[in-house]
Amino acid sequence: MLASLFSFANAIESHAVVLMYHRFDESKYPSTNIQSEQFIAQLDFLEKNDFRVWSLQKIIHYLQSQIPIPDKTVGISIDDAYISVYQVAFPILKKRNLPFTVFVATEPVDNKNPGYMSWDHLREMMKAGVSIGNHSRTHLHFVNQKKNESKKDWLQRIENDVLYASRRIDEELGIKANYFAYPYGEYNLTIAALMENLGFVSFGQHSGAIGERNNMNFLPRYPLSESFADLNNFKDKVLSLPLPVLAINPLEVVTQSTKPLLRMELDTSIAKVRDLRCYAAGQGLLNMDWKENGLVLIQATKPFLTRRSRYNCTLPMQGRYYWYSHLWVQSNIPELAH
Repeated sequence: MLASLFSFANAIESHAVVLMYHRFDESKYPSTNIQSEQFIAQLDFLEKNDFRVWSLQKIIHYLQSQIPIPDKTVGISIDDAYISVYQVAFPILKKRNLPFTVFVATEPVDNKNPGYMSWDHLREMMKAGVSIGNHSRTHLHFVNQKKNESKKDWLQRIENDVLYASRRIDEELGIKANYFAYPYGEYNLTIAALMENLGFVSFGQHSGAIGERNNMNFLPRYPLSESFADLNNFKDKVLSLPLPVLAINPLEVVTQSTKPLLRMELDTSIAKVRDLRCYAAGQGLLNMDWKENGLVLIQATKPFLTRRSRYNCTLPMQGRYYWYSHLWVQSNIPELAH
């Protein structure tokens, strides 16, 4: 039984795992779609192995209030408000009485774009207990500053975009959406500070468990799609723990380097940190140079050619993994489609 893996549960920091989905049974979009049978299999796994599914609000409340979160706690989030959420995911989750959050990009809903939910759909889901978050008005790449746009005007544009979405959510649904998901998972430290000043708890799309050490301005979530729906892989993710990171340099994720260097300091009292392994898509194991104590320098083995990339670091612990993912956004590569 999985329960045998958790003899050390009381010794680890309070934590939870948040899953992120987009589309359901929309096979023409494989990078953001999951098939309903895959989704059901994942929910069955959670149920059969005694996981708790909590709302994002409850998870964040417990973390901010320093109330211990039981091990094996999971949150479910869905971005963009595609119609397949209402048609496919909502009935499945409603039948199981599972809470989830939909992060809404309001302009496609306002414009009645094909493939998106309506405000009536969202109202119906809200009445059934679904939570609504802000995913911006336009779903643009926030880190992109327009040509000849000043920093002040750039930040004002982002603020206007986000607050417009908040206003529309309030007007249509009568709620204050205090949770935000960055479009494409892209942010930088300046944008993160803006979101904090606007009163949001904000989520990205980089992998990892949420723990006591996480910054509430860019919380991790596990993106799930039909290409990464294998149950063994899913098991590793939902059982993951926050890597005990003491310091990261640079904390900024936007870079001009195609082989960025990451300095990570780990808490050596928590685990055998030199068992850490870091990977990147298309590169396999990354270069890792250990210094004194728990300091390690991590770098790509070859240049990144995509706009967004990640260093995914895992550390084994009694059949589970500590997990940390560091997002990189290449500022010199044009924006890509979602």
